[in-house]
Amino acid sequence: MKSIFRQFAFLIGFIFLMWACKPVSQITSGEDAYRYRRYPEATTMLIAEIEKSKDEAVIARKSYWVGESFRLMNDDEASIKWYRQAYELSKNQISLEAYATAVLRNQQYSSAKKLFEKLVDDYGRKEAWDVAIKSCEAAKTWISEQDVDKYVIRKSKINSPFSDYSPTFFKDVLVFTSDRNESKGDAYHWTGVQFTDFYRTREDPKLDQLLFKINGPYNESAIAFNSKYEHVVYTQCGSGESEVAIEYCRLIEARWNDDEQVWTNFRKLPFCKSDVNYGHPTFFNSDKGLIFSSNDGDGIGGYDLYVSYLNNGSWSEPVLLPKGINSSGDEKFPSMKGDSLFYSSDGKIGMGGLDIFLSKFVEPDGWTTPKNLKPPINSGGDDFGLAFDANFIPMNQVVNKFYISSNRKGSRLDDIYIFEEMKLATEVDTTETKESFEIVVEGKILEHIYADPTDVNSRKMGTRPLKAANVHIVDDVTVPKLKVDDNGEFRIVLNTEKQYRFLADKKGYLSNSKSIDVKLTEKDKRLGGKTYIVHIVLDPIVYNKEIVIDDIFYDFDKWNIRDDAKPPLDNLAGLLMDNPSIKIELASHTDCQGLEIYNAELSQRRAQSAVAYLTSLGIEKRRMRAAGYGEKRPAIDCECESCTDEEHQANRRTSFTILKD
Repeated sequence: MKSIFRQFAFLIGFIFLMWACKPVSQITSGEDAYRYRRYPEATTMLIAEIEKSKDEAVIARKSYWVGESFRLMNDDEASIKWYRQAYELSKNQISLEAYATAVLRNQQYSSAKKLFEKLVDDYGRKEAWDVAIKSCEAAKTWISEQDVDKYVIRKSKINSPFSDYSPTFFKDVLVFTSDRNESKGDAYHWTGVQFTDFYRTREDPKLDQLLFKINGPYNESAIAFNSKYEHVVYTQCGSGESEVAIEYCRLIEARWNDDEQVWTNFRKLPFCKSDVNYGHPTFFNSDKGLIFSSNDGDGIGGYDLYVSYLNNGSWSEPVLLPKGINSSGDEKFPSMKGDSLFYSSDGKIGMGGLDIFLSKFVEPDGWTTPKNLKPPINSGGDDFGLAFDANFIPMNQVVNKFYISSNRKGSRLDDIYIFEEMKLATEVDTTETKESFEIVVEGKILEHIYADPTDVNSRKMGTRPLKAANVHIVDDVTVPKLKVDDNGEFRIVLNTEKQYRFLADKKGYLSNSKSIDVKLTEKDKRLGGKTYIVHIVLDPIVYNKEIVIDDIFYDFDKWNIRDDAKPPLDNLAGLLMDNPSIKIELASHTDCQGLEIYNAELSQRRAQSAVAYLTSLGIEKRRMRAAGYGEKRPAIDCECESCTDEEHQANRRTSFTILKD
């Protein structure tokens, strides 16, 4: 798809940039024209050269470049013939893979499956080929099962002979990206097509002022507005900072100054690196964060989705969204509606190109397994940039309305399509009314990452998936024990609304549990059910080593358990309940200030008080031993008179030790 290609890598490396600056008179062959990205000229010249050549190796190479030229002009159907000829003459992997991919994108699924199976037979397994084979099987099923009456689909009247894509709304005005002739800035010398700008369907003073300031000499695309239309983030490819910077796309933001009635503070988002591409922003979680696409090297592969949070006007360092959402392919064009994330991927089982997927955000940080929206929303081409009509009011049989961008059959370039979802007439069974909904739990078992892997008291740096863990529901023998996959994930469908406690265990780790209270509203049932997210973190069992319990404080010269000390002790009680075989020593420590004998007695009373509190929560007293060490075992050994306040505080602590029999 030309527009997506242009947004993220419209110059493939500095070499192409240099070629683009050379005079057109240096084009002496079809391959030269291809390298200069003059694809219409390249196809004409290459085909003429093929007709004159008798060298099969030359014909094979030039046929491949013809196929590539047609592909880059979004003509997959025309590319098939030339890729096939290139492969039949060369018998190489590159030509066969290009041929298979073009056939897949043209929705010839049976033929595409055979070609990808040949790739596997001849060259071994590859994740992308396995996904393609499964895609061929799934796409045929989806097409045969689709409800042709569910949507009324039409092309938008705003489409032009050029690329039009990434629709979004500013209040009641549709805003989109296009490279039509009216766009500002230079045209691509190798294609003659303009850089991209933002367009709108009708006038709005606040919006018009913004677009006047944004549209300029570079590529501007994929814009996002916050819910109050006072904060905007968009993609800009190219910059005046340096010649090389034109290779990269960044995220730019601006804010509305209500006092002066102007857009101000245009700036690049601070986390954007100079040699990484960023794009396709969408505001997230009530405008608290921003989800976007990037090809940063720390990702899973290709372009991945990241999130950055806005804290007191500052953007946090981006965090990669989970692997369940990202893949080894490309993830692009995210958009949000409520807690629903719509985005496009070509690395998952789909119809051929970029397909639109849906994942829902569940507080505090969980995402449901992405679902392919299937045909007719998705096609063999690239489908992306879904936007709901902000002003739609259900009427007659139309219950929903949204827009997508696509270069599916019937669109040479990217066009904007309008989908109207229809209320379908359903037969009513008067003999029995049965509710149909699904309660799904999607879980993940994790382990903490410590700054010092040998010290569980060191700073927690985050979490990572824990393989080979087991999960079961406590006190429910009807549900078998589950084993998580290599990503630490599990999924289960429940039948009853009630409270469930999920217990995770693994040899060498402390078991841990998490409870959820399953209650479905009438709205949940109408929407087909509800998905719950469960994340459980396990820590390794470390015997005979002190583990500090944070946030347990006592009043001066007191040993009773304050209310603010109860939550960490409640957590310890939960740990002991989940691990009924372990025994602990619960210890209290003081700093070196005061008399030694007094400190010893005070710490013993505090330890006993903590044990008594745990006993009140149902923990057997025989499993716990209270120990008051006073100032005898400081965490930081310093001369008392020279200890800092921080060192004294570190020495005043409550801890527990797992005892080994």
